[in-house]
Formats: sequence, C-alpha cells, structure tokens
Amino acid sequence: MFRDPDKNPKLFMRKIELKESPLHGVGVFATEPIAKHETFESCPVILFQYSMLRDYLEFHGTTHILSNYVFKWMDGSVANVLGYGMMYNHSNDNPNALYRMMTDDPRMEYTAKRDIKAGEEILIHYNRGRGDVAFDETGGHFHPGKLSFKQRCAPWTHAIDNADIT
Repeated sequence: MFRDPDKNPKLFMRKIELKESPLHGVGVFATEPIAKHETFESCPVILFQYSMLRDYLEFHGTTHILSNYVFKWMDGSVANVLGYGMMYNHSNDNPNALYRMMTDDPRMEYTAKRDIKAGEEILIHYNRGRGDVAFDETGGHFHPGKLSFKQRCAPWTHAIDNADIT
C-alpha cells in the first residue's frame, strides 16, 4: 500500500529503505536520488492523548515504549507515526529533510530540504527549528539546562516541548 501511491495517493513511501546507521542504530536511507522539495514519504498517524502515557508511568512506574516515539500534534494530542516515520535520525546541524503534519487527513509528510544522494541517510531536526537537541551518554536527547518529563522518564522521545510538561 505505501509503495504504490496510485492505490492511496495520500499514503506512500518512495525511494527509501531502512538500514544500519552509523549515527543511531537504524535509520532511513535514500535508495535513489531524491530532489530538493520532493515528498518521499507520507505516513498515517495514530493520535491519542498524552495523558495515556503519563497514566501508564504512574501505574507501572516505568514508561511505555510508545512514549519514546511520539510527536506533539497540533490539537494537544500526540501521534505515533507509521511507515518509516519513527525511524528518521536527528541532526542539529545538517538535516536534509523536514516533516510536516497534515491535519486534514491526519498523516506526516517527509520532504527533502536539499538534493539527497542515493545511499545517503535522511536526517530530520526533531524540534523543527525550536532549538537544538543535545544527547546524553545513553543516546537520550534533552534540552540543555532543563530537566523535562522526557529526561526523567522517557529518554529518547520525539515528543513534547519542555514547556508543555509540568
């Protein structure tokens, strides 16, 4: 379904594959050149309230694995992105792609910021211009100088702005 945009033109993946990454375990790589501004993946999302993850933490004393892979959505909920959407690695300095939330038919689109060569890892900036992400010794990311919910409880979360969590 995802590889054939004619069957569902809003959901697709083109010119990409998962491979071992020199940065963070597994990443998304271009299988052929991707042109600047080309959208190469459009993923469905599962939307839910962040309170579900907080409740899980309170009840079980540990985070649910889904808390490691959520994006803040526009209406205050969070999204798990399907397809390869949760597999893109981060770059502060040189992201070659960006993601865009499509709210009309909830999905996430990934688009090239510049030409991407075949074999090149596709990197996004997790905070989309809202400041750099620093990584701790475990590979978890955090915002320097702020101890957030995700630092205390979910050490590798695409999720929530520090200001949104109390």
